[in-house]
Amino acid sequence: MSDCDKAQTNAIKAVYLESQLLLCWWHVLRAIRTHFNTKEFPGQWSLIQDWVRTTDDKEFEVCWKYIEEDTSVPKSLAQYIAQDWLPYKEMWSTTSRQNHTIFEKGNTNMLLEAYVTPIFTFISN
Repeated sequence: MSDCDKAQTNAIKAVYLESQLLLCWWHVLRAIRTHFNTKEFPGQWSLIQDWVRTTDDKEFEVCWKYIEEDTSVPKSLAQYIAQDWLPYKEMWSTTSRQNHTIFEKGNTNMLLEAYVTPIFTFISN
């Protein structure tokens, strides 16, 4: 599991050719939230948080369509997600994390982040 550091992911892919690299949801959401004001668009922020963790492919696509077409949110947000995150969907979307063991379902790559995430969510709201 990684935070999407390009050098790190390239090195892992080069050394471990058959590995499945997953991205930490906390880091994915932190990166996305830096591209718009979550306090100004709380509905969109809530949708994005749910979208990352949805397990259903159809629901994922419906949510993405809404994010992409929502005219009340800066278009740059959808462009950023489309360019920087959708090409790597299999690395972070829960739709790609089905039928894993409990150890593979972890939403973080460090125990410390497991404790920081609730605080982060509280602070961001």
